[in-house]
Amino acid sequence: MEYVYHGSSTRGLKELTPHKSTHGVYVYATDDKRIAIVFSKRCGDDFVFSFGQNDDGPYHLVERMPGAFDKMFSNDASLYTLPAETFKDLQTGFREIVSTETVPVLNEEYIPNVFDAVKKLEEEGFLIIYRYPNRPDWIPEDDSDLVRKVVRRNINNNKPLTKEKFDRLVFMHPDLMDKINNWLIADGVEDLFSIDDLPRLMETFKKRSIENPKEEYYISNVLEFMKIKCPEYLKLFGDENKQL
Repeated sequence: MEYVYHGSSTRGLKELTPHKSTHGVYVYATDDKRIAIVFSKRCGDDFVFSFGQNDDGPYHLVERMPGAFDKMFSNDASLYTLPAETFKDLQTGFREIVSTETVPVLNEEYIPNVFDAVKKLEEEGFLIIYRYPNRPDWIPEDDSDLVRKVVRRNINNNKPLTKEKFDRLVFMHPDLMDKINNWLIADGVEDLFSIDDLPRLMETFKKRSIENPKEEYYISNVLEFMKIKCPEYLKLFGDENKQL
């Protein structure tokens, strides 16, 4: 392997420097240009989308909240070609490889519209796009896999479960409160979630969206999600739900 690829919503980079992530301080890349295109998105994480493959078939790109892809892929991007020498496979997933060293950019390819590029990958048979609420069989209908992701992350980091660890998941998927509380109870946590937490979480993430305008907190998507999954919660948010 001589070259690897990194997709980014930031253009004009001459080198890529390691950044802190859930796995460590790395530069991330892949040996497959098509995967790099998917990850050149503007925003989005495991609570918003899933990306995986069964056997040797096409990848599945799954929208976990209504309208999330329209925000995730609403950008142009650059596909960077990098030398492969310093990259290692730490089994982080998605055919992802990492480097602990700063890596020079060998070539930059401009992507005018990332969602158009992703849709083209579907036309070519590389992946299947599932818009919410559609999903493949390996994603449970009740979204319980998202709870397990948070639990597993804490176990891997040798950290105890706390209510605060689930704040963002409850905000984005409030229908999971009971499942999350079951995990907290099993771990001996007495401070559990209730419907009264939802206005607090809304104000928290509204404030963060103002303080960090470059970040996407999917507030309108959360409200649309509630309209579909738990409409009784909408009355808690006053004027916000009028946009629906």
